[in-house]
Amino acid sequence: MKPIVFFFRGGRTVRLAADGKFPTDLLYGYEYLSQKYPVQILEQDELSPGIKRSWIQEKWLQYRMKRDGIKWDHVEWYSTPENLAKLNEARVIFTTTGSQGVALSILRQEKKLTAELIFLATGLCDYSDRDTFWRVIQKCAGDVIWTSLSHGEIRQLEKKIGATVHYVPFGTDMDFWSPPENEAISDPPYVISVGNDAKRDYELLVKAWKSEYPELRIVTQRKLLNPLPHNIKQVDSDWCFRPTNVSQVNELLSQAEDLREMYRKSLFVVVPLQETFQPSGQSVTQQGMISKKAVLVSKIQGMWNDNLMVDQQNCYFVTPGNVKEFQNGVETLLNNKELRERLGKNGCKTVQEYFSTKNTAAELEKVLRLVS
Repeated sequence: MKPIVFFFRGGRTVRLAADGKFPTDLLYGYEYLSQKYPVQILEQDELSPGIKRSWIQEKWLQYRMKRDGIKWDHVEWYSTPENLAKLNEARVIFTTTGSQGVALSILRQEKKLTAELIFLATGLCDYSDRDTFWRVIQKCAGDVIWTSLSHGEIRQLEKKIGATVHYVPFGTDMDFWSPPENEAISDPPYVISVGNDAKRDYELLVKAWKSEYPELRIVTQRKLLNPLPHNIKQVDSDWCFRPTNVSQVNELLSQAEDLREMYRKSLFVVVPLQETFQPSGQSVTQQGMISKKAVLVSKIQGMWNDNLMVDQQNCYFVTPGNVKEFQNGVETLLNNKELRERLGKNGCKTVQEYFSTKNTAAELEKVLRLVS
């Protein structure tokens, strides 16, 4: 039987070689599905190089990509005979990246890609605002099985493409991001915020963080205001970086372990987000929740689950971009230990029951059953 192929940019295969210690959040249930199906990982770097273009061809390609908001270079790259042959060895391709998913969708519509395509179209609503882009996607809609990590994004995406989009939850690795055995808070206390993506609203966070608040640790590689206020500290870390060798994996594992310890010893977690349909901040929120920490998070349109994420039951919602509301939330959590503990306890239970990597695999398996 032809395999199910998980098509990634890179860095996943080497993580699997790290003695089973590296968190598997970004494998989207691969390890569980591999116990029941023939499953493989294909990384983009394993494909043959694309064709060489003349100066005029390169200029024309760059113009088309800017005009359409589509990476036509990826379409061209994947459609070489060598690469199509490799891709078509799969029965089903599952991809989680916008540029890959769009290119493969176009090749499916053109009947060049014969493998079924499951596109986890997370962030696609914010991918491009060009009419040409959405006309192309609508044309591809019937040739792709669409999925998303977010209820909010599903509603918006279904309007844009006129096709059903299936919900697949993002899952946290319960073996790694496990609840602490002893809930010890650092003395002096600190609050933690984590993330590198462009939708983190660190400008609001720094502006909102009053001088009388405890230390705020922002774990990011993003450039922040310099100098930062006296009670804000930037921690440089990126455990999600794509490693190329086992040595890099071990380094990133050490960073992930340090981050896990920071979650466990923090007072609570803050996740300030800009408004977006992309389910930004999802992994960090879940990592904070599984660590039994209250999580203050901006309620964006791309909130991942409308039914399971409940304000002041398992999380604390604030309106994106509202400094005063953010400060009120911070001060409420600073001054209400009972609320912090209740949100932490309930949040941990929510992740354990509904947002594990097993949940991801189970929902993806339901989608796989749609494949003829």
